[in-house]
Amino acid sequence: MQAWMSQLVMQWFQVLSSYTIAVAARVAAAFVGAAAASTRAVALLLEMLQLLMELLHLLLELLLVFLAKFPLLESYVFTLWFYYNIILGSISWPLTYKRFWNRLWRLPIPPKVRHFVWRASSDVLPTRANLARRKVHIDPKCAVCGVHDETIIHILWQCPLARNVWALVRGKLQKCDTSALDFLSLARALSEKLSRQELDTWAMVAWSIWNARNRLLFEAVQTPPQIILKGAVSLLEEYQRLANSRLRT
Repeated sequence: MQAWMSQLVMQWFQVLSSYTIAVAARVAAAFVGAAAASTRAVALLLEMLQLLMELLHLLLELLLVFLAKFPLLESYVFTLWFYYNIILGSISWPLTYKRFWNRLWRLPIPPKVRHFVWRASSDVLPTRANLARRKVHIDPKCAVCGVHDETIIHILWQCPLARNVWALVRGKLQKCDTSALDFLSLARALSEKLSRQELDTWAMVAWSIWNARNRLLFEAVQTPPQIILKGAVSLLEEYQRLANSRLRT
């Protein structure tokens, strides 16, 4: 199992563990005080349902990680995930958003990068702010700048680390607005403004910034912006070259 997948499993295991502990505490509290027993039982049931939904969310996410190795199946899993979230009401995307997702899923980039952009747009990356919101005891502040909460839009677009990388990218990306409210809004806006080639680069660079963030956070290794960009562009060119060679054979 790759290191980043192990980190994902461990971080979300912490989330599920925290919910399990909370539910256990409420189980004990539910038996204290006969007068309030029914009210506490209802609250306990809601907590248990929330725990089960978090577990289902995690299992589906890990399934997509695995199926990202099989591009022919990946889009079907995405479609199921999309409507699963619509039904639950955890997202309120109109169906017109499906056009954006379809364009994302057709980008000629590595499947793991498409999956990463999808997770970022769905606000399920384990940023410090997301972990804190899910009751993991962690400082939500960005580990890079230490000023703002580490949301997805911050670490991938607004943080000084990200801005230093994006400043090196030629074309429209240098001039794009940095005031997007969330990563999904940013992704949709860029999908309308950028050419396909520029969108390929944007996705690869965002993925590389996230990897650089992880190296800094977990290995205390700081990657210069030039290296982050060079690695993203090199991987993109190599992937597309191999993909084109397979099409010709």
